[in-house]
Amino acid sequence: STLTMGALTLGFAHKTKSVGDLLDREYSLEWIAVQFFFMSGLGCFVVGSGLRAWVTIACPIFSKASLGMIISATLLCLAFVRDTARYGNDNLLIKIPLQFVKFLFQRAKKDGMFALALVTCLFTWMYIVMNVPHVWTWLAAGN
Repeated sequence: STLTMGALTLGFAHKTKSVGDLLDREYSLEWIAVQFFFMSGLGCFVVGSGLRAWVTIACPIFSKASLGMIISATLLCLAFVRDTARYGNDNLLIKIPLQFVKFLFQRAKKDGMFALALVTCLFTWMYIVMNVPHVWTWLAAGN
């Protein structure tokens, strides 16, 4: 979003009817990337905080209350994303990542740096998904 604002102040973008039209026409990848990374960061924070509360808080009442606070904050943040989504409000957890990958593939065909970012992202997510059973086993063992 910072790069987009910089481009706007330099007069890079063409005249449009609305800000939404400008985002759709000139900055579709950037807009969806902001939403995708917000949701991804939120998800990582929630999982990390939830696991930490589950593992480190000995009092079951406080542990459950902590998880409740984390879940309610997550739902509030997702509600904000849903309200600002330009791709409809249904199935945002599926639509936003799919739109992000689609736009990133389109840009990667034109620019090698985006292609490298895409490949790195795909390998990272494959690594994470493949290692979920290991993490679960490790946590279940009481580590």
